Amino acid sequence: MKKLFITLLTFAFTQAIAQDYVQKNDGTVIKGETKSFDDNILTIQSTDNQIFKFNVNELSKIHIAREDFKMNNIRLENSRFETGEDGLTITLGQEVMGGERRHKNKVYSSGGGSNSSSSSSSNSSSSETETISSNDKAAKATIIFECKVCDKKGKLKLESNDGTFSSNWSFSLDDDKEAFPHKMKIEANKKFDWTYEDKKNGVVKGSLKLGADETFVYTIKP
Repeated sequence: MKKLFITLLTFAFTQAIAQDYVQKNDGTVIKGETKSFDDNILTIQSTDNQIFKFNVNELSKIHIAREDFKMNNIRLENSRFETGEDGLTITLGQEVMGGERRHKNKVYSSGGGSNSSSSSSSNSSSSETETISSNDKAAKATIIFECKVCDKKGKLKLESNDGTFSSNWSFSLDDDKEAFPHKMKIEANKKFDWTYEDKKNGVVKGSLKLGADETFVYTIKP
C-alpha cells in the first residue's frame, strides 16, 4: 500500500507540473487541458471541467505541455515560441522568434513555379544565411525547430523526398545570441529528411511530415 501511494503521488505531481494554461489579456489565468488549437481558436478544458474557447486575440500567453500536440492553420506572426522541459509556451504580441537577430535583409527571386530566398544578419560578428527552394503553389505547413543544447555555430538541411523542396540554413552567432527557435514554411503532406550538424553535437538526423496548415514544434535531441 505504501508503494502504491508513492506511485500515485508521483503521478499526480507530474500531472500538476505538466498542466496546460492560457493567460487572457486582462491577466486571468485558466489552467487545464488544451483540447484543440485550430484556425486561431484555442479550446481548453479547465481543471473544474468547464470548456472555454478563445480567439488568440483574447490571449497574451499560451502554454501546452504535450510534446505531440498539433496545431492547424495557426497564424501567429508576432509571437514568441519557447520550449522547455514542461512544454511549449507561446507569448502573443512579441517580436517574432527571438527579437533583434531576426531582423534580416532578404532578397527573393522566382521562376518556373519555385522561389528561393537568402538572408543574413549584419548584427555584430554574428552571421546567418538561409536558402530555400520550393513550389510556390504547394500547400504549406509550419515547422519550428527548437534546440536547447545546440552550439552557437551550426547548419540545418531539410529536403523533401520528392525533391521539390530544399532548405539550407547556417549560422555563426555571438555568445549573447540564440539560433533557436527557427521557424520555416515547408510543403505540406510530404515526407522530409533533415540533418543538423554542429561541433558540440556532431550530426543529428530525423524525418517529419505535416499536413496542410499544421504548425509543429520539433525539438532537436542529439
